[in-house]
Amino acid sequence: MSSASDPRQARWERTDAAPDEAQHLGDDTAHTVGHRISPVTHKVSSVCDPRQARWERVDAAAAIVRAAVPSLPGATPEALLADVTAGLTTRFTCVLPIDVTTGPRDARRGSVRFLHAAVAPDGEGVAIETLLHGGEVTCWVCPAQRYAAERAAARRAMAGRPPQPGGNADPAAEARPTIAPVNTWKLSQHCPAAQVPTHDTAEPRPTVATAQTWILTQHGPTAQVPTDHTAEPRPTVATAQTWVLTRRGPTARIRPDDTAAEDLPASLLPLWIAATTRLGPRPAPADRRMLITTRPALDRLLALSGPDEAAVRTALDDRELPADDAARLADLVRGLVRRWQLDWASNRLEIIDATSGLWHVRTGLPAALTSELPAGETPVALARTTAADVWHDLTLTLG
Repeated sequence: MSSASDPRQARWERTDAAPDEAQHLGDDTAHTVGHRISPVTHKVSSVCDPRQARWERVDAAAAIVRAAVPSLPGATPEALLADVTAGLTTRFTCVLPIDVTTGPRDARRGSVRFLHAAVAPDGEGVAIETLLHGGEVTCWVCPAQRYAAERAAARRAMAGRPPQPGGNADPAAEARPTIAPVNTWKLSQHCPAAQVPTHDTAEPRPTVATAQTWILTQHGPTAQVPTDHTAEPRPTVATAQTWVLTRRGPTARIRPDDTAAEDLPASLLPLWIAATTRLGPRPAPADRRMLITTRPALDRLLALSGPDEAAVRTALDDRELPADDAARLADLVRGLVRRWQLDWASNRLEIIDATSGLWHVRTGLPAALTSELPAGETPVALARTTAADVWHDLTLTLG
């Protein structure tokens, strides 16, 4: 990054400020935190390096700050992501890039939005959205537990649009379940070669008594995330992994399959899950069309090895499947990396991670969409999704 782009020469302006979160960008507080997911260091050469920023408080509703910097014609989103990540690392620990969106529909034309998860200087988990447009950088810092509820209002403020009449609640957040403050999760993950349990034979979901239980199951490579404050992440590959995550008020406990339990602030759970499942920027979906099928058919599809379009149609028992859909699903199976799910009470977040992008497996479909499926088989819907949407759903567990 040339010196002309060094934001230490920029004048930063608070457009919508809350002192507790915004100070993470503008002061020199040491990065000693109670629990680190992993120590992260980056060479700083960022268009949003805030160390020399001059802050002006405008509003205490949200931690949104803005600065002017020289425009960067021709810079790729990947290069900008590296710069933004480096700049955030000077003020936060365990900075994890989640997603990059080029040309978001709710921002000005030509904008690029970056989403990061991180640990704030006080040891709590935060979400950070950064919007670049021409010669302007806007950054929003939000506690992880408030991200879903405040996202819509913050994005309108970042785009320079007035608040929506009647409130700014995120419609997606309102439509999804919220979680009580005493909770337990179970997380599992499995590799593509492992025997993936079917819906009918999978471990029963826990019932809610004095606490709720979340089960995270993953099939595929994972990063063994340390909580000893000094160790680097240890990449491992396992055929199946399961974690039970228990939350009691502000504290969470992680109980892996074969190691001792670890405690950490509950606000770090979304970041911990994202790091463990290697959630991060993926190719953007061209569309969000849903494939309606059954659980056994989906399991047959994912068990294929190097399938062609004919094999996909056979696995799904759908000879009329359009060629473009068959080709997309064949790419999914050939590029399958991992499959993970988070279960709590009667809810499930199930994600398929492939080189072609992320896919969301949905259940609980309306009868109008499943009337033509075989009787007695659990219906599911498979559709492309983004890492930002997955992160949004993970933060809802803190509601």
